[in-house]
Amino acid sequence: MKPNIPKELEDLIDEKIYLDLEIHILNTKLNKLNEKKDNDRITFFEKKLGDKFKERKKVNDQLRKEKVTIYSPINDDMFVQYDFSIKTNGGYKEGNFRYWKSAIKYKLNQRLNTK
Repeated sequence: MKPNIPKELEDLIDEKIYLDLEIHILNTKLNKLNEKKDNDRITFFEKKLGDKFKERKKVNDQLRKEKVTIYSPINDDMFVQYDFSIKTNGGYKEGNFRYWKSAIKYKLNQRLNTK
């Protein structure tokens, strides 16, 4: 269920979710490379990870300004659900985004290979 919120705010929440997943993937790859001691690829992934941290900082600041809270994901068999709430003058608006796991993998693969 989605509350009546602006499209820009929906896109910002979606971006935050994908940035968190990208950072998790890059950290995992970086840890594997540290075991192999591949210095050239380590510096590449560290730079890429630093850029993602900067992007996430901007998105987090904007979400904090809009008073948005995103909760931990709820894993289902084929889907992942992210609940969120937005503090407004009259109370809270609550909603969720529900993603198909295969679609998340596909989109993350595109995002990590193009940027």
